[in-house]
Amino acid sequence: MKLKKDCEIGFYTFGCRLNLAETEEFKDLLIKKGFQINSLEPSLAIIRACSVTRKAENEAVAKAKVLKRKNSKLKIILTGCLRNNFKCSRADLVLP
Repeated sequence: MKLKKDCEIGFYTFGCRLNLAETEEFKDLLIKKGFQINSLEPSLAIIRACSVTRKAENEAVAKAKVLKRKNSKLKIILTGCLRNNFKCSRADLVLP
């Protein structure tokens, strides 16, 4: 998946503090590379979740469903500390 500089990226994080800290680092890196952060109307959503608790996984899947319902063309990447066999039908890419 190649990103264009005009791509607006939305970040959504559920679960552990490590995920929260890594999300902030990821945001900073993308901002330095010239990308825009926009969690209200993104063209790419990066959802970070933690498999330590089912609650965070469920929240991440629910967020993906809401985002896809709102914009069916939205690309979604689901990542974080996920189980290796974690699946989400709404995500375009799952990176455990």
